[in-house]
Amino acid sequence: MSPMNKEINDPTTSSVDVVWNYSKNGKTSIKLNAPKMLLFEGKDAYTEFPEGVLVYSYEHNGNKDASLRADYAIQIPKEQLMKARGNVVLKNAKGEVLETEFLIWDEEKEKIFTEELVKITQGRQTIIGEGFESDIYFSDYYIKNTRGIINLD
Repeated sequence: MSPMNKEINDPTTSSVDVVWNYSKNGKTSIKLNAPKMLLFEGKDAYTEFPEGVLVYSYEHNGNKDASLRADYAIQIPKEQLMKARGNVVLKNAKGEVLETEFLIWDEEKEKIFTEELVKITQGRQTIIGEGFESDIYFSDYYIKNTRGIINLD
């Protein structure tokens, strides 16, 4: 059974006001903030963020280059995935904004993707599509099955 549809069991650890820093080569590359974290251990261990997350990624020079916000997230270490759902908003350093209901972060491949409906706002232009794939910085991406582009004057 998938952790997103799990049977109710008790977490082994519960924390509030969580701040995680992921480092790469000694420098912070990802920072995660969450009001609540639940850790479930065992064969199919996972970490749940039932009250949402705010995640920042940082460039090599330490500048913040992207952020992700979601109402709920779950990290599955065995699969090296983090799944975010509910009012997922991803922003990059160029000011582009992606909105969707479900997004997956593949930690090993350093990719984020979804097959769900997405809306990307680039200044005064909005692109709608089904499916999306990007690097973790939301700087090199493509939209699958583009449905339309709206230019706002």
